[in-house]
Amino acid sequence: MAWSLGAPVLLLTIAEAIWVDPMDLTLVDSPTVWITLISNIFHAIFYFYTAISLLRYMFADAWVSRDELFATGATFTVLVWAYAYTYGAVQIVFPGSFSVAGGDSQLSWFELLFLSTTTLTGTGLGDIAPQAGANFARAVIMLQMLTGMNYVALVIARLLGLTLIKFRR
Repeated sequence: MAWSLGAPVLLLTIAEAIWVDPMDLTLVDSPTVWITLISNIFHAIFYFYTAISLLRYMFADAWVSRDELFATGATFTVLVWAYAYTYGAVQIVFPGSFSVAGGDSQLSWFELLFLSTTTLTGTGLGDIAPQAGANFARAVIMLQMLTGMNYVALVIARLLGLTLIKFRR
């Protein structure tokens, strides 16, 4: 499964580096938009698959080792990237879904990563927000908020609880 997702991600990343002009993404009929859209979708699926695999690894044991603690941080980071790519796909399919104060309607990769990080950590949307009427963008943001809340509630609490049990023995 990892190879069937990872190989297209690698090829699409190379294709984007060669052919895609980031300023050209506002033209809906442009072939580079399709490359970027397909790349964003494959990247998001790949990172969500990676996050699920890491979660399964962390929940497989009845004790916590150092590598599972590192996996906790890695999983959080992978989720941030997965949602950033999801936001990239959303803004291509639904142009103008997000707005940033004093910026363009199409957000840069760094702005999407910022939106994803602030949403998953629960610190707020900051200066980037879904536009009025952008219901699909709002739905994805709500899913990420629930993911961040459940991540802390389930993963962190479980690993902390297992770590405390280990030290009480």
